[in-house]
Amino acid sequence: MFTLTKNPINVELLKEKLYNPSAGGFASFEGWVRNYQEGKAVNSLEYEAYKELAENEAKIILSEAKNKFDILNAACTHRIGHLNIGELAVWIGVTAVHRAAAFKACRYIIDEIKTRLPIWKKEYYADGFSEWVNCKTCAEHSHDKKKQETMYYSRQTILPTIGMQGQGKLKNSKVLVVGAGGLGCPVLQYLGGGGVGTIGICDFDILDISNIHRQTFYKFEDIGKPKVELAAEFISSINPFIQINRHDEILSQNNIESIFKNYDLMLDCTDNFETKFLISDTAVKMNKPVVFASIYQFEGQLWSYLPEYDSPCIRCIWQDIPQSGCVGSCTEVGVLGSVAGVLGTLQATLALNYLLGISEEYSETHLSLVDLNNLSIRKIKRLQNPDCTICGNTSDKKAASKQLVNDNIALLEIEMEKVSSLLKNDFEWVDIRSETEREQLGPFPYAAHQISIVTDYSILMKELNPDKSYVIVCQYGIRSRYAASLLRENGYPAVYTLTGGIARLNQSLVES
Repeated sequence: MFTLTKNPINVELLKEKLYNPSAGGFASFEGWVRNYQEGKAVNSLEYEAYKELAENEAKIILSEAKNKFDILNAACTHRIGHLNIGELAVWIGVTAVHRAAAFKACRYIIDEIKTRLPIWKKEYYADGFSEWVNCKTCAEHSHDKKKQETMYYSRQTILPTIGMQGQGKLKNSKVLVVGAGGLGCPVLQYLGGGGVGTIGICDFDILDISNIHRQTFYKFEDIGKPKVELAAEFISSINPFIQINRHDEILSQNNIESIFKNYDLMLDCTDNFETKFLISDTAVKMNKPVVFASIYQFEGQLWSYLPEYDSPCIRCIWQDIPQSGCVGSCTEVGVLGSVAGVLGTLQATLALNYLLGISEEYSETHLSLVDLNNLSIRKIKRLQNPDCTICGNTSDKKAASKQLVNDNIALLEIEMEKVSSLLKNDFEWVDIRSETEREQLGPFPYAAHQISIVTDYSILMKELNPDKSYVIVCQYGIRSRYAASLLRENGYPAVYTLTGGIARLNQSLVES
């Protein structure tokens, strides 16, 4: 029983309502208006509350107390409005079979009430000054900002499964979103709007005109600007109460662990196999949860790797990284803009449910296939492969495989910082972009072999000399990584890929 009232509190009536002949103990707390605060003389107080939200959260607190301490009943009444010195501001009463339970429950209720309820206190001082005080959960902010933050989430915290306690979980969470494109935009918007306290955005791309139809953060006049900056600015504009971290870099073996270690949950919003496998392998190694999504034309897939539930990793289903080009990307085969929006929204919902502790079994062990041609969702059971080279039962096999994957990728990649030194050595550049891609980002700034490749990478073995050294480049460094790996496997020992591709190179040249 919880009440907000502008009238004086009738203690005897409240005690009478709590009476139970089975009770062997009764404990109560009374909070009175005192005449000083931190050395300042106080004349009176004023309490203000968000009634609907306060009543809902208080019911949850009283229910928690009954479950935790095995009490018979509990009640709380809190004054609102103007109060004078000596008036009773808050009263809590608890009945229990044993007095110890009553004492503990009473203490728990007052502590939770003072921390979790949207009730604010304004003090009027003897010197004529007044101020809002005691915002215990947000001491670094002013009262007005704390009140705004509470109101911001009010339609969410009123949900019984969230409440102020759940909102606190979200505020204390740190989530990394890899990719600020078609999936990343709805994911970031709903994680940010939902109140995830720290959000990291990892994206090295610049905005292209072809992105805007499905990447809803961005405007036409933003073309050519870094997505990570545009996305961070947008999220900060819709929610000023959270922190945004920018990672303007391509995710690679060289930086992924240093980035991952700062976050509780990862969301894969990328559009290529290499990065998805890298994220999955690293998540297994670091024991980090990931929510994955992917889209293809009018369809999408959604699944999670949650180590605490023994979820299968990506290699339990696909042991090896599929050949680049075996399934076209959005650039190659197209996508309906709303498909990215739907899958990103579902991905964000899974992430929020996981952070709140209300995720369902299917999100832990199932793959969801979404078909927006017929508005259907089909769930397929995923099983952990005991012989998986990454997350399987044989620890030696896992360790050896992880190290092999890590070493192979590290040896293939050339970071942007090494480009200047490469120009001084006997390396030859190989640009494998299509003519359309060259028109999009412009010509390669250095002398290079131009060998346009879409799917047939065997052309490279006919054109290149295994005794020479090459750095292969493509638009974003994804297809070039596959090409370099293929050449290495076929007797070309000195072949590398440029991390981030032409897009990253162009950006570094502008910045320098």
